[in-house]
Amino acid sequence: MTDPSSDLPRPLARLADPAYLSFWRERHLCTVTTPRPDGGLHVTPMGVVLDADGRRAWAVTSRGSVKARNIRAGGEDGVPVAIGTVDGRWWTSLEGTARVSEDPAVVAEAEERYARRYRVPRPNPDRVAVVVELVRALGSVPEQDPARVVAAWHEAVEAGAVRRALVLCSPDVAVGGPRGEARGTEVMRAWLERSGISLEPQHELTADGGRVVVHERARWRTPDAPADVPTTEPADTWVVFEVADGLITAVHRYETEAEVPA
Repeated sequence: MTDPSSDLPRPLARLADPAYLSFWRERHLCTVTTPRPDGGLHVTPMGVVLDADGRRAWAVTSRGSVKARNIRAGGEDGVPVAIGTVDGRWWTSLEGTARVSEDPAVVAEAEERYARRYRVPRPNPDRVAVVVELVRALGSVPEQDPARVVAAWHEAVEAGAVRRALVLCSPDVAVGGPRGEARGTEVMRAWLERSGISLEPQHELTADGGRVVVHERARWRTPDAPADVPTTEPADTWVVFEVADGLITAVHRYETEAEVPA
């Protein structure tokens, strides 16, 4: 089997680390440092999305923002920038060359990527895309923990951020319940959007290998709820998550604990 990092320059080797990529799929706000024309530095919070396959980082901002003006000052050559993320003891840092684009197709792609990690950005006719060609990726991130991935999925679902929840799932994720099983992120999307389900874990999430079993208090916020579960009252349910390589590969819901496979 080919080492996935074999075609990456050493400073970008972390882009082949599943734990590093898993950390970047979680919702974290970043800081972006751009150079001012006078030689100083401008640091600002920003939502940034990592595109490991393309060796790029993506963001959106307003045309007149200071960071956009700083980047434009570099012309076609762009400017060096640094992107930082901190979550307790864990951190990442990306370095690269940033450019601003007003191309509608590029801006649309940046908005779509942003929506997957954060939320759908509000309308802004002055929006531009910031694309960073990466040259270095550093950081100290937690080892892959299936429970952490499942917790991030719950956070996204509870926030109604369906796209963010889908980023945490494998393309052929299995979605199962009393009505049967189907596969794919579009199936997951349809289930989350149709049901409007809210899931509240009743205990600390722990993993047994790649398996996380969660006792939930579920509330269905749309009429498409199980016939015996009122939409206005929470109900107990048990959900089994399977996680591999930092992605959820299966979600199966059971109505009683006794139904959960051993």
